[in-house]
Amino acid sequence: MKTYLQGRETKKGKKVWLLAFAVFLILAATNPAVGRMTKRTAGFFSIPFLKIGDGGEEKKDGFLSIFKNKRLLTAENETLRRENEELKNKLSVFELIKTESEELKASLGRMGKKDYVLSYILSKPPKSPYDMIIIDAGSESGAIVGMRVIASEALIGHIAEVFPRSSKVRLVSFSGEETNVIVGGAKINAIGTGLGGGNIEIKIPGSVEVKQDDKILTEGGEPILVGNIDKIEKDPLSPFQKILFHLPVNLNELQKVFVEKQ
Repeated sequence: MKTYLQGRETKKGKKVWLLAFAVFLILAATNPAVGRMTKRTAGFFSIPFLKIGDGGEEKKDGFLSIFKNKRLLTAENETLRRENEELKNKLSVFELIKTESEELKASLGRMGKKDYVLSYILSKPPKSPYDMIIIDAGSESGAIVGMRVIASEALIGHIAEVFPRSSKVRLVSFSGEETNVIVGGAKINAIGTGLGGGNIEIKIPGSVEVKQDDKILTEGGEPILVGNIDKIEKDPLSPFQKILFHLPVNLNELQKVFVEKQ
């Protein structure tokens, strides 16, 4: 019985509210003052929703702005990284040129007052025949067959063939190549004969006193190093002793040479 009565009261309450709402709408339509109050009330209750909407737009614009700024920063960082790499490369080239210039001045200062042409090696063993190298100095640079080729202040060969912009150099160790030399402290004249593979052989009288590591120099008023004695072979049955030595430079690491002008 109680539940039934509560249900009737609820329905009655709904009818009362509907009737009041209908009366309010009629008044709002017929009475300007009530209409204005209705608009203000609706506007007041809609403000929070408008604010929420505006906040969403601001958040959206802020997120897009952050994304754009991040993309711009990434692009700027990449540009700066490339510029930094370019500067490093330029600095490395500058340091290389500076070092080579200092080495060139020092070498020319030690090699006397003769004129030289700085030349870079284009090819060397095993790309070129053994005990032969090809350099980038040719007839246009003044290269002539027979000119001496020097590296690390030591004679390593002579120009054997000349082209406009390159030359073939036959090393003193070329098989059968002969070079006039002076041996050790005894200062005895001899002929160094190439054996190939960077090795040279000298034969001198067995009575001449020489020792390992003695210098072997070129003949002339301004001698140049050719090598140092590596091994001395003596045969009691022969009046001569054999001296063996090799080029005083490492061809694998050699990059440039000097051509001595005549």
